[in-house]
Amino acid sequence: MRWKRKLIIIGLLIGIGIIGLFFIFVNTINNILPNPWEVEDLVGRKAPHFVLKDLQNKEVNFMDFRGKVLIINFWSTGCPACREEIPSLIKLKNIYEGKNFEIVAISVDRSLQTLKEFVKNEEINFIVLYDEAGMVSRKYKVFLLPTTFLVNKKGIIIEKFFGKYDWTSKEITSKIEENF
Repeated sequence: MRWKRKLIIIGLLIGIGIIGLFFIFVNTINNILPNPWEVEDLVGRKAPHFVLKDLQNKEVNFMDFRGKVLIINFWSTGCPACREEIPSLIKLKNIYEGKNFEIVAISVDRSLQTLKEFVKNEEINFIVLYDEAGMVSRKYKVFLLPTTFLVNKKGIIIEKFFGKYDWTSKEITSKIEENF
């Protein structure tokens, strides 16, 4: 009878230990993976500050874009929808050339070399930054690609976009022009 009690107690302790490990695992995952609903909190607030390197290894500071309407696009060369919207972003950059407007594409690619080759082949005419560690994408609560933010001249996020868009559509260009 005593050995049955000991087995029950050992079983309970193992069970409690497994449950404890499960809660530690879930808490860790929640701190690593962004909550899709948190991105909603960014609209209407100051865009998170960042400093990243461009493809020439030069540091680019978010503050460099003060006074400009800004498109911040999170993307990857391995994302089909991201690649499909690149020509539209290139056209958008051409439309607003010479105005207080900038497109900043923040790549979450794993390979800098793959990114450089892609940018060169596509003749991308806007700023491409490399978020090697994914720190900036976490600040912006990015949980899918592409994710894009429209930021006004005061640095406030006024809109977020999930997925591929035609960036030259009247709907988008109107939103941009409202902020000049």
